[in-house]
Amino acid sequence: VNILADKIRLFKFSSIQQKIAGYLLDLVTKQKSETIIIPYTREQLADFFGVARPSLSREFSRMSDAGILSIEGKKVHLLKKTALKYLLEGEILD
Repeated sequence: VNILADKIRLFKFSSIQQKIAGYLLDLVTKQKSETIIIPYTREQLADFFGVARPSLSREFSRMSDAGILSIEGKKVHLLKKTALKYLLEGEILD
């Protein structure tokens, strides 16, 4: 049931960046930490977002290169939480 609710909540976001940002901010709230553990593989997360895995990995890399987050396996360190909020408002990383 939680997976379906999360999918419906993320459906309103149009870009992969927005879906990632919304998902990560939701995990921050649930896990109460700026360092979060993604409970899915990249393949599962890509299916969850309805995108191809290479596209998802590319967006994670872009966010990492922009200094928004750092990734170590399933562990994600949010470095600029406000940047994720800007992404939700429609700003896009180049």
